[in-house]
Amino acid sequence: MARRNGRRGITGPTSALSDFLAAHNISASEIRRTAEDRRRLIAQQRQEDDATAGPSDDAIVVPSDDEDDGDFVEASPQPGPRATRSATRRSARGSGKGKGKGKQAPKRKHTGFGSSDSSDTASESSDASESSDIIDALADLPRNRISQKEDCDVCSKQFTVTPYSKPGPNGGLLCTACSRKSKAATTTSARPRKIPATARKKQKDIMDRILVLGTKTLSLQCIELLVKNLHLAESVENLPESVVDRILRLVAKRRLLNSSTLSLFARPRSEFLYLYDAANLTMDDFIMCFNTCEILKKLAIHNGIQFKDPVMDHLIQTGAPIESFALHGGNLLSSESWMRFFEARGAHLKGIVVDYTDTAFNDEVVEYMVTHCPNLKHISIRHNPAVTSESLLSIRRLTQLTSLSVQTTKRIHVSDYVALISSIGSNLECLSLRSMTEVDDELLDAIHANCHQLRKLRITECPSFTDAKMAEFFRSWDNLPLYHLDLDRCRAITNATEENGEIISPAIGPLAFKALVEHSASELRYLNVVSARHITTEAFEAAFSVNGGFPWLTYIELSFCTQLTNELIEKLIAVSPRLQQIIVFGCLELSARLKVPSHVQVIGLSNVQGMVLGAQTIRS
Repeated sequence: MARRNGRRGITGPTSALSDFLAAHNISASEIRRTAEDRRRLIAQQRQEDDATAGPSDDAIVVPSDDEDDGDFVEASPQPGPRATRSATRRSARGSGKGKGKGKQAPKRKHTGFGSSDSSDTASESSDASESSDIIDALADLPRNRISQKEDCDVCSKQFTVTPYSKPGPNGGLLCTACSRKSKAATTTSARPRKIPATARKKQKDIMDRILVLGTKTLSLQCIELLVKNLHLAESVENLPESVVDRILRLVAKRRLLNSSTLSLFARPRSEFLYLYDAANLTMDDFIMCFNTCEILKKLAIHNGIQFKDPVMDHLIQTGAPIESFALHGGNLLSSESWMRFFEARGAHLKGIVVDYTDTAFNDEVVEYMVTHCPNLKHISIRHNPAVTSESLLSIRRLTQLTSLSVQTTKRIHVSDYVALISSIGSNLECLSLRSMTEVDDELLDAIHANCHQLRKLRITECPSFTDAKMAEFFRSWDNLPLYHLDLDRCRAITNATEENGEIISPAIGPLAFKALVEHSASELRYLNVVSARHITTEAFEAAFSVNGGFPWLTYIELSFCTQLTNELIEKLIAVSPRLQQIIVFGCLELSARLKVPSHVQVIGLSNVQGMVLGAQTIRS
């Protein structure tokens, strides 16, 4: 190494680049001669092309200042961006590679590192081509031009080259501004890579009750594609109500409903408008809806924060024949606005749903509603703090009701519920009583005596029912089989005992479960008996062995029924051909080894790591 450095006149310490060049027997003079030969070859090729094509007026070839090198440049009569020396060198190198195959430039022979001076005249080896490739690669690197002035390949402005300078479309480099624009354009134009659905995404859909068994239907795929590209849609006016309702639910789930997307659903010929998430809408948006939808019959607004008195007044003035009205979270409406609405639209109103409103919706408003809305058939009043037992006494006059849903925050005595059911129970098809913490078996007697057309029954959070009374209720009840039964958390925290020490099984026990299955198994589609921990294994086995099984059952929730086993679940699946989903949180006797068919989801199985949301992989 010392002898070679001395021969080349290199003194002092050597860098990594110097060692690399020396290892490949590359010298500065060799690089210069190679470049000169390449430029000379390009010039000769251009002269031959010009001689063949003849003179041209568009471009005049003139010799450059350095005539000894044979370097030629093109002088154009049209003004344009300056060509940098580096860009000219790159273009010359590119054309030389493509056209210079007929005449090869002479190359200096060299030897490997560590050979003697006498070996310089040896024959050319394969290392020569490798060295030439390395020279070309080194020449293409912008490292040699760092801190030098260059012209931008796009805007032709002069800038200082840095290690972060990016290449341009024409072989040059880009300035900082053009690099930023190029990056933004690339980011905008590049489509994001579609990430496949993960196990966590599937679990999230399961917990959100988005049940997709097998391949998604074509209509569902179209709906999801429309929601993803909602900004490109023009109108959904001609779609059926069920499809528009599904679209609106997905739009609300993704929080896409705002002032710009609202116009897709508020059309002049729309008879229904379901706004499941109106939190981002303003008063002007609601007013625009009512001005556009002149024949609106069904209106549902959830999270109607900005639904205030001026909006209600405008709804009254439009004259829309509203038959069904649902408002969730309309806390800024006054009692006077409610009364004006019932007075103006009460004759057409057939259904009213008021949830989670403030004290403005009180007993006086309910009395006003009953007086001015004689055709009401559906009433749902939930989580309204100003509603008391006086409202139940007012609703007693609506004997034509077919659906009633009540959930109050005030304590109401069981006698008030008994009086209500005794008055309107004969025509009821749907009865929903939530959070019944103050009632007992007397309520079951009232339903048993007055309700004979029920198809949907919900009584939740009632700790005072007894197993024997509920079994008697279902066995002798002169009513059609129920298709929806919800007895969620009808259990006591502790077991009640009689004086002789015998344990009374509260709420849903083995007798009650077998009785309700015998009564409604032929029509049941939905069954919820959460926390019925007193149902024994023998009762489950007897219920799941009923004649005919559960031909229509699609959903059953058995969470915290602690005596369930794998064999019982498999037996339930065998007698339920349409079953799709089973919820079994807190059933510790079940194991994750439970085998179920592909069309059934078992959610809530426990293992040593926690909860398993799905017992199997969904497949078609």
